[in-house]
Amino acid sequence: LSVFVCSYCCSENGKNGIMKNVYSKGFSREKVFFAKYILSFLYTLVVTFSCFILAFIVGVILLKNVDGFSGKIFINILIQLIIVVGIHGIIFAIATKIGKSG
Repeated sequence: LSVFVCSYCCSENGKNGIMKNVYSKGFSREKVFFAKYILSFLYTLVVTFSCFILAFIVGVILLKNVDGFSGKIFINILIQLIIVVGIHGIIFAIATKIGKSG
C-alpha cells in the first residue's frame, strides 16, 4: 500500500507529460492534489476491507467457529480502520513532500 501511494504521488513529473496536459486543461494544483488524495484513500479502503474479509474467511475455515461474535470485533475493526486512515495520511504527506523536493 505504501509503495502504491508513494509511486502515485511522486509521479507528477512524468516524462510523457500527462500532468502537464491536466494542468493545461485548467485544473488547479489543489484539485489535482485532492483528486490524488481521494483516489489513494479509496484504494486504501478497498485494500483494507479486502484484508478484513480475507482474514475473516481464513479464520472461519481454520477455526470453524462462527458463533463467537460479539460487539468487540466491530470495535476492533473500527479502531484498525482509524489507524489505517491515519497511516495513509502520513504516508501521503511524506510522499508528496518527497515528490516536491526530490
